[in-house]
Formats: sequence, structure tokens, C-alpha cells
Amino acid sequence: MHRPRHMTAPASLPLRESAGQNPAYRDARPSLFHLLLDSAMQLPDDPILRDLAPEFCVSWRNDLSTVLPNIIAAHNQSELYRFGHTLKGSARQFGFAELADCGAELMQHASLGAWDAVPDTVARIHVLIESLESFLRASGMTIPDSSSTNV
Repeated sequence: MHRPRHMTAPASLPLRESAGQNPAYRDARPSLFHLLLDSAMQLPDDPILRDLAPEFCVSWRNDLSTVLPNIIAAHNQSELYRFGHTLKGSARQFGFAELADCGAELMQHASLGAWDAVPDTVARIHVLIESLESFLRASGMTIPDSSSTNV
């Protein structure tokens, strides 16, 4: 797996318990789940991106609970593609490769009309966002309840 220069290995994520105990995430692919738990997460080197990381999490958590369900309910392929493309690009900019890969998966699901595959990818995105938030908290950062910027 390719990691940007600023990503190092291996450090355990602090979220081993809560993601595994949350029933919404039990169906996420175990291989990715274990990879996530055993892979390293590191804050971006860029101080501006580092400061924006909590807002990134909040913004995407909100979009996952408000925007994405409407896209899925309407089976709107172009909006699913756009959502995945935006996630892929913004996550890559922050150096969150696993999230970016999930965005690319959503794009592929949209292109193929593979709506049955979307829930597994969404579950992994939830796990990754939750894990990232826990990592940020463990790094001494505060995660706001709602987004004050448009990340």
C-alpha cells in the first residue's frame, strides 16, 4: 500500500473497543477493519491541514448522516459519484488514504450502478471517520459537535 511521506507505520489506533462494539459497523469488512486498527495514523505535516482535521471529520460525519442517505434513497448515480469524488479528493489532500480509497469505491459503485455494494463501503467510511476522530482526540485535539467551516 502506498503511503504519503508523512504517513509512518505502525502505531495502534486508540479506537479498538468502540468501533468493534458499535453494531452499525459490525458488517464492515474485517480485513479493512483489522488493517485500520493496526495501521498508523499521523496528522498531516501541513499545520493548516492539521488544524482543519477535526472540522474535516465533523463535516464528513454530517454529510454521511444527512446528504448520503438522500443520495442512496434516490439511487442518484451522478450524486453518488460526485460524493465519492469529493471524499476521495479531500481525504487525499489530508493524507487519509483509506478514506480516499473508499471515495474511489463509491465512484465505482456509482459508475456500475452497484447499489448493493454501497452499504459496506459506507460502513467502512464510518469506521474510518470514527477512528480518525479518536486518534485526533488522543493527539490532544478537540472535535467540535458541528462544523463551523465548509471543509
